[in-house]
Amino acid sequence: MRKLELSIKDEELDFKTAEEMADEKAEEELGDCIRLGWYNDELKLVAPADLLGSKEEPERGVVAFAESRGAEMEIDVLGGRYRFYYKKFDD
Repeated sequence: MRKLELSIKDEELDFKTAEEMADEKAEEELGDCIRLGWYNDELKLVAPADLLGSKEEPERGVVAFAESRGAEMEIDVLGGRYRFYYKKFDD
């Protein structure tokens, strides 16, 4: 899985803005794609929420979920505070 880091200087950046920025970057890099999951390190939240092991190790759970579904890209915003996982749509 390719990993990209968005260089953002705004430490006050909220999740919704980070999500929009990551979606835009993913589309720029992959074209038509789908977000498979995300991880919010600050709040220890993950989506999809009911991943095996997500309550004990949410970051590990979302990575395993995304990889098992063919994630091609991880986009890291604010040094790991927010991470998003994407896959290009199959033709």
